Amino acid sequence: MYLVVALWWMMIFNPGPCRSNVRVAQMEVGQLEQMVETYYMTENEVPDDLDQLTEGNQPITEVIPDDPWGNAYIYEIEDADEGTFVVYSAGRDGQPGTEEDVYARE
Repeated sequence: MYLVVALWWMMIFNPGPCRSNVRVAQMEVGQLEQMVETYYMTENEVPDDLDQLTEGNQPITEVIPDDPWGNAYIYEIEDADEGTFVVYSAGRDGQPGTEEDVYARE
């Protein structure tokens, strides 16, 4: 019985796995940002979506990963003419626009 309570306590109150997931998401967001910047430099436009990074004769990557929580990374074009965009993870709660969102630089 004590073992069950101890395991439950560790699962609920141990932030360790969450922090490592955040670090992985930050790293992958940074990598996706670099790929979008590479696409912008070669194509003179930002991609319409992240899947475009996997297309064409010379794709920048073979696959776009899901975030550590199993959700797609969010890609938003801020200004297509200026080539500005944002990539982020909705984080543990899976809801964009909350304090759980994960960006490359935090």
